[in-house]
Amino acid sequence: MKNLALLILFLVANSSLFAQSEDILFKVGNESVTLDEFKYIYEKNNSITNNDQLYTRESLDEYLELYIKFKLKVQEAKAQGLDTTAKFVKEYNMYRNQLAQPYLTDKNVTEKLKKEAYDRMHWILRASHILIDVTEDAFPSDTLEAFNLALKAKNEALKANDFATVARKYAKYTKEPTVEKTGGDIGYFSVFNTVYPFENAAYNAKQGEIVGPVRTKFGYHIIKVTEKR
Repeated sequence: MKNLALLILFLVANSSLFAQSEDILFKVGNESVTLDEFKYIYEKNNSITNNDQLYTRESLDEYLELYIKFKLKVQEAKAQGLDTTAKFVKEYNMYRNQLAQPYLTDKNVTEKLKKEAYDRMHWILRASHILIDVTEDAFPSDTLEAFNLALKAKNEALKANDFATVARKYAKYTKEPTVEKTGGDIGYFSVFNTVYPFENAAYNAKQGEIVGPVRTKFGYHIIKVTEKR
């Protein structure tokens, strides 16, 4: 394997030579893996790596070993008729996810989210909410019913002088056990303390503003930001 890594290192260092190459790197059963295929996948999966560190002996050894294991696992499972078992699927997905991760990562989006989280860490919020329970896999008719109910609660909250009174009125539509006592007040929180759609709506709202309906995995929220500091 180490000699194979050295061969790859030599070929990728000579790009003009490599561009013409259809050489077979290794075989697993009847399946051949060419240098072109390996180079393409290797560069895709290391696209965020510094160019000086991309074609090193260590990085090639590590990735080549992972890729060969991946191919061997698939071939072995197929030969034994195990490619549909839960254990194989789990292990296959683990290797696939390792190989595919760079395809799924948008560097610009990641940087934007990191900056967003950093900026939000400077603030502590306090909010109250009205939650209308509805599961993520609910029927469309149930989802629509919950949305309309949340919208109705919002309109009432906008007209009312006391958000807590409206929250208690709609307490029967949620499994939250403390609404009667708290009036929907969830206290103080900062970034990462709530599910992201809730956090996003709260941080983008002005103090005293009522926003929603906001969909999360729990249902539809009507949110009132009572304090920002």
